[in-house]
Amino acid sequence: MWPLLPLLGRAAVGCVALGCSAGTSTPVPAQPSSQRPLSKDAAEEQGVHPASASLSPAPGAPNSLTPRALIAGPVRKFALTPFFTRRSTAVVPEASVRTFNVPLQCGTSAPCPKPEANVLGWMQLDEHTPRPFSPGRPLISLLNEDEEVAPGEHTFLAAVFTPEQVHADAVSFRVEPARRTQAKQDAFAVAVCFLLLPEPTVNGQGDRALELLAVLLDPHGFDQAPATQAEHEVVIQYVTTGDAGVARGTFPLGVSALLEKPPAGDVQIEVSCQRDGKEVARSQRTVTLNPELTGVQQ
Repeated sequence: MWPLLPLLGRAAVGCVALGCSAGTSTPVPAQPSSQRPLSKDAAEEQGVHPASASLSPAPGAPNSLTPRALIAGPVRKFALTPFFTRRSTAVVPEASVRTFNVPLQCGTSAPCPKPEANVLGWMQLDEHTPRPFSPGRPLISLLNEDEEVAPGEHTFLAAVFTPEQVHADAVSFRVEPARRTQAKQDAFAVAVCFLLLPEPTVNGQGDRALELLAVLLDPHGFDQAPATQAEHEVVIQYVTTGDAGVARGTFPLGVSALLEKPPAGDVQIEVSCQRDGKEVARSQRTVTLNPELTGVQQ
């Protein structure tokens, strides 16, 4: 589901679990939700109370820069939705990696992405660049041309979202080398922070606020059904760093953050997913903002 975010990984080429570069992808265009940000009174009525929001200048930044802070944005209902077809094993042989298609499905428990109807979707391998949600997509298409899937533990993330709701799922799997070794196997990720918005490249944003949205997921094995999530207090902390300084904000799961008057150029986004007051997963992405350009680079 979209507006929801990334998957964390570990093995070799590493990122959220799969391999190499972390966050330089250029996913499908995701237009900011048309839903209006909550006013302070409306937020209080819905029980949305940002834990904190503050801004500090970046090192060496001029004092004349206009302060920017993260504020509460649109509220979406979060739903753990099984997107991955269950398999008999969580192991993918290394020899099959290049021909393996991600067993993704939609249309039953959640809608399939329709950008023209403001229904967005992303899928991601570990901490690699998010790609458009597409059932049956080849695993290797989730990597850049110079990347490979290394033996070890990895995670698939998938999400579809609308202005009102976010559906998301995460599965862990192991790429088994042709020759097994006695080396200790890494454990599957117990939690991942999936950054759904913004996409890596944002064109034509103008002066509109930049929306940030992430969700916390507990991956299950390809050979397992998603576990029922117990009730926990989950909050997401966002930190943006750019020429305008450092902005911070912490919001409940399902509440996006807005960076008003985002600067042009690169903005580093760091996300901390916390459960019952303890951080359980992190993610990060460098986003390039081209406010004067139209269209989105794929």
